[in-house]
Amino acid sequence: MAYKQQNPPVAAGLQDAPLPVDKPPAPVKGLPVNLDSAQQPVTEVTSLNRLGDEPQSIDCPFCERRATTRLDHRRTAMQFFYGLLCFLGCPCLTCIGCAIHAFENTNYYCSECDKKVATRPNDGPITVYTPGGPVVEMTKARRATVKD
Repeated sequence: MAYKQQNPPVAAGLQDAPLPVDKPPAPVKGLPVNLDSAQQPVTEVTSLNRLGDEPQSIDCPFCERRATTRLDHRRTAMQFFYGLLCFLGCPCLTCIGCAIHAFENTNYYCSECDKKVATRPNDGPITVYTPGGPVVEMTKARRATVKD
């Protein structure tokens, strides 16, 4: 017993119509065609004086390439001081001084050339490093006191 293959019903007038072929859109006259822009993700570049607590995209002043920062947190004497105060209050709380990240200095490095591009101390303005030397950025509060 042979089975006949049955095709699903087709709307009238469409049974002999050709299937549509997907074509790429034609380029608009006057605009340059750049196929690479569709493949490259757009990343927002952060100014060195506005670096935050997470790795961010920067334009490195040393290697002049777009890179992601690598962060290095350094403990300060203030953390050990608070640990000592906690120890005097209750020895079980000694680790709190080292667990507080508010008293750390943050160093930012370029992931491409591994040079230090900025330092943010826990208690002062950020220092940006350039091939010509370090540049200390003033905070808004300090700028207001200098102008007065």
